Amino acid sequence: MVIVKNNLKRIFKSKMNVAFFILLPVMLMYMMVQMQMASNTYKVAVVDYDQTELSNRVIEKLKEMSNIVDVEEGDIKNGLLESQYDYAIVIPKGLMESAEAGKDVQIEGYGIMESNVSVPVKYMLRSYLSSAIVLGELKADKADYLDMLKEYEEGKVVYEIKDISDKEATIKSNFVLALGISVMCILLLLTFSTTLIIKDKDSGMYERILSGPTGKAKYNAQHILAYFLVALVQVFLLIYLAKALSNMEIGKEIIKIIGLFVVFSLVAVTLGIAISNFTKNTRQANAIISLITIPMCMLGGCLWDRNMMPEGMQKIANAVPTTWVMKGIDSVVSGVGNYGTCLAALFGFLVVFFGLSLIGQKR
Repeated sequence: MVIVKNNLKRIFKSKMNVAFFILLPVMLMYMMVQMQMASNTYKVAVVDYDQTELSNRVIEKLKEMSNIVDVEEGDIKNGLLESQYDYAIVIPKGLMESAEAGKDVQIEGYGIMESNVSVPVKYMLRSYLSSAIVLGELKADKADYLDMLKEYEEGKVVYEIKDISDKEATIKSNFVLALGISVMCILLLLTFSTTLIIKDKDSGMYERILSGPTGKAKYNAQHILAYFLVALVQVFLLIYLAKALSNMEIGKEIIKIIGLFVVFSLVAVTLGIAISNFTKNTRQANAIISLITIPMCMLGGCLWDRNMMPEGMQKIANAVPTTWVMKGIDSVVSGVGNYGTCLAALFGFLVVFFGLSLIGQKR
């Protein structure tokens, strides 16, 4: 365990390292969440092809959390690019007819990558429409359906439906954003920290250690353990801060979030070690880490909703581990997606990166 203790001392020997590992992520998370909370009033462009009581009620719900702008569908792209509004939705014809029949309905949404304000709007739409569909399955006739909608909105009658209020949607949005910042920080900090291996090689420490009873496997294992202990500190601290800043009450489901972050931390560590084993010096390693990790964070949806990206980019994003940790977070927070699949994908990346680190070590 000598290597573990030595690496922990090297990582935390200066106040700069402590600030880099702890204070910087905290400040970045706080700033991003505060910026999102400050922009809780959105401008949403609406194109209503349905023109029914249900579409009108959807628009009224939107008015509770945003300013509505009426536009033509052909003007949506330019309006978003020119920041005339933050998000745009297109209500299709037949919305009420489908919902009343208990059939699944979708409202098309459009946003830009630089904007994260669509998340609360999407949560609200998803919640309200799912409720409208369930009411459609319960209704006796059209008049009964409209009455049920009205009573449901006014809270006079309770059906077996879980609604998500605007406030809850905002809290969930802030929580997901804070966790996305945490993912980015863990990935960047852990991969950079693993360059200690290169410093050992440059100083001759690596050869001196291997000339003793410590083999390559034991050397790598103790490096991984040291970085993993650092990761655990970061994971618990950042998840706690994410909860505190967003006021999110997640209960026992927090265990699933912690599980995702623990596995992802190992993925980040093995990625950093693989890069260190394939590079010749610290400068080269740092350049490659920056080149790989920053696009990973962007593609994975750490800073914005992945659905804002073109479909082709979303498919490419499935090839990076950050996508799967963020999908796992979505599955816990909003029930969208399969948690087990996300966890299995992360374990797959762990195996691949660990294998690459072993191959690089033999070079």
